[in-house]
Amino acid sequence: MAITNNKRSLCNKLVSDFDKLIQPGRSAKGAINSATDAMKSQLSGMVFSDANQLSAALEAYRNQVKDLLPGDSISDLEEMKNFIDSCDYLKAFAPISAIIGTIGGIFDTISDLINGLSSQFPEFGAGGLGSLVDKLLNGLNFPGGDKIADLLALADKLLNCLSAGCAAFDPTYIVPLSQKSAELQSVYDDLGLVDDPLDPNYGKFDYSAMYNELGLSTSEIGAIDSVKGGINLSKDDGVGAVDAAKSAVKNAVKGGLF
Repeated sequence: MAITNNKRSLCNKLVSDFDKLIQPGRSAKGAINSATDAMKSQLSGMVFSDANQLSAALEAYRNQVKDLLPGDSISDLEEMKNFIDSCDYLKAFAPISAIIGTIGGIFDTISDLINGLSSQFPEFGAGGLGSLVDKLLNGLNFPGGDKIADLLALADKLLNCLSAGCAAFDPTYIVPLSQKSAELQSVYDDLGLVDDPLDPNYGKFDYSAMYNELGLSTSEIGAIDSVKGGINLSKDDGVGAVDAAKSAVKNAVKGGLF
């Protein structure tokens, strides 16, 4: 049965939309591959730290990061206003723009902390690279960015629609479907991502494959994952604190504080 013009227009939209969904993954390939290659290099033959000392270092790191985060209380906002009023550079920014811009400085300081700790605890160097990969996949480190995993999942759903609703009724869509299915798989392969939609780690970097390739033990994997997880949490704390401060500034602007 031939498809109608309306349905054909929707099928053509699917073909057109596909590239927009996978392009961020393609664009991130260089940065992600660079970080994962560096992580593999560090993990290969790495001498792991004492577990108790590493745990204490991770706790101290998390506490240091908390001291970097902006607050959202009235006194915090008043201090921010006073500083903006006294700084000609910051006066050029709207209060919201000024607070949003603080996330870059927070991430820079987090990187400095990780680099400093990695000389004594190499897990911080490897875990920091893994955290970078995670954040690249989750929106390029900044709030509001599209998650590559989410976009690839949408691309997968798009191909299901293209198959069942278009190629099944019109053979002219068979070749585009085949080509785009191969393109999607190449993105998963190029980035080293879990490509099974039924896997709970779908769309994430396949750390298990890396760890198995390097022959890491269960305790060594646990050490790297705990540090990477702690670094990810600190970055999430930073984004969350900036978002909370941003909301508080918006309300303060409405209330006439700024």
